[in-house]
Amino acid sequence: MDEGIYRQKMNLKDKNLLVISPFPNKDGRDVEGIFVKNQLEVIKDNFKEVTVIHLVSFSLIPSFVYRIFRGNFRYKPIKKDYKYANVSVYFPRYFYFPILYKMPIVKEVFEILRIKAVEGIIKKYKIKFDIIHAHFTSSGHYGVCLKEKYQKPIIITIHESSSWFLEEYNSGDEKIYDVWKKADFLIRVNKKDVQLLREYNKNVVSIPNGFDPKKFHPIKDSRTIVNLPKDKKIILSIGGLEEYKGHKYLVAAISKIVSIRNDILCLIVGEGSLKEELQKQINDLNLNEYVKLIGGKPHEEIPLWMNACDLFVLPSLEESFGIVQIEAMACGKPVVATRNGGSEEIIINDKLGFLAEPKNSDQLADAILKGLNTTWDSQYIIEYTEQFTWDKITENILEVYKLI
Repeated sequence: MDEGIYRQKMNLKDKNLLVISPFPNKDGRDVEGIFVKNQLEVIKDNFKEVTVIHLVSFSLIPSFVYRIFRGNFRYKPIKKDYKYANVSVYFPRYFYFPILYKMPIVKEVFEILRIKAVEGIIKKYKIKFDIIHAHFTSSGHYGVCLKEKYQKPIIITIHESSSWFLEEYNSGDEKIYDVWKKADFLIRVNKKDVQLLREYNKNVVSIPNGFDPKKFHPIKDSRTIVNLPKDKKIILSIGGLEEYKGHKYLVAAISKIVSIRNDILCLIVGEGSLKEELQKQINDLNLNEYVKLIGGKPHEEIPLWMNACDLFVLPSLEESFGIVQIEAMACGKPVVATRNGGSEEIIINDKLGFLAEPKNSDQLADAILKGLNTTWDSQYIIEYTEQFTWDKITENILEVYKLI
């Protein structure tokens, strides 16, 4: 860390920000990095110009062939550059051959190609920037290269899930540690990992992700709008249909719950590689009447589904934070979650929801039943989430910007 950086707070209004991060497509069908775009909705007004760079791979193997090989049939949108307000979004391509990626020499080549792709966009469009903000350690690698070439400060937000972060921390990979060391500031979205990161960089703060209260708030007649029965207790879960999201444990928990009460309907929103496997589990357990995989929903519709439920459930095996819980709570909904690394910092008392151990369908079923039988104070839950609005969260991020 350079000692001369902290002389005085920077005035941002005449500065340009460069963001290196996963980022959604213009049409909204792809929500990858949506939390970064939501963050920028507030941050952008504090800068002259904002540029976002999201690296996108291409391969000689058609993407749909590789996804079939991996058992992943999800729609993968074509990324196209776009601009809105004072934000320019670029999706530079780099060559990628997944089968060879684990070979050390090939991996080094791919890293060089990625960096060249980022630098190519900067040169092509003559992008000027004063601060770099990279999201995830992998993006931080390219950001640090830019810092050293252009002599600009960099902040890295580490969004990795708990196990992913610990894998990096315990990896012995000096390239990862070097990225953390060379950052001017590190932001971790949870509190528990801050001390670990301070082994590599003294400038580490915990700033969680936030939510937009203009979108996530109580909505009347939401159940009618999304055409859900009013005589059922609606259990909602939202997340990609991937192993770490733990949906199979939720389905197993519902099987136990319906033996006690049959007035429930569990809706799982999301797409992913485990869709067929989960549907088979639902069929095998004769739960088609009680559990529905309803696919992905446009982000703007999510508040309606959250408002339509009685209880929100996050059965993840791991989370870095889990902002979807906060969004549900902002709609006045209690949450049942697992102790996944993020939820413990959100569900801090029994007025907000209940926690269960991950991979434990019995505990999850008990927590859901308890949640359905509890009378909740929705106003208390809503007021608790006010500390997580993007306005509040970005105040802290802007303070970090001003310090470097």
